[in-house]
Amino acid sequence: MTDGLLAHGEPELWLPGYLAWFAGGIALAAAYELGRAGRHRVLAWTRALAVRPAVCLALATGLMWWSASPVLGLPTVSRVTPDEHALKTVVYLLVATLVVLTGVFTRPGAYTRVLAHPALRRLGTLSYGVFCLHLVVLHLVLQTAGWDHGEAPLHVLLPVVLAVTLVAAEAAYRLVEAPAMRLARRRR
Repeated sequence: MTDGLLAHGEPELWLPGYLAWFAGGIALAAAYELGRAGRHRVLAWTRALAVRPAVCLALATGLMWWSASPVLGLPTVSRVTPDEHALKTVVYLLVATLVVLTGVFTRPGAYTRVLAHPALRRLGTLSYGVFCLHLVVLHLVLQTAGWDHGEAPLHVLLPVVLAVTLVAAEAAYRLVEAPAMRLARRRR
């Protein structure tokens, strides 16, 4: 029975296929701590890039555009060859790292004021839940609407999946993440 599930499922969409994406966040957390420990020389190039959010965001946009081009296969994360999947995983890792980098080592200014907006701060708080839940929501929306993967109209699919994902991420944060963080703080 397991062989049938593997043969008919999409194992490339399972969590282990995306654990590399967490590497960027882990590397940035380590870099931040190195900086706090006074090891600034190690981070010179990271800081030099991070204080230029326009450059980081332009690079991230260029990588996203490239990932949607025929060069990397279909503009999707499923139904691609193993080589395409590996390359897309690395490209998306770089995109996420570049975007998050701009918030880790920024200097006070207009960009940090924008990032400090309450709505964006809330999105940052919910981002892990969005990451964990968006594919589940996407699958459920596609299934409920009776659409096959890739045939749904994006102008309908995107706002529906985004809205449902944000509600689900808020619920997950309030019911799971926040209580778990409070429990962890109490145990310390």
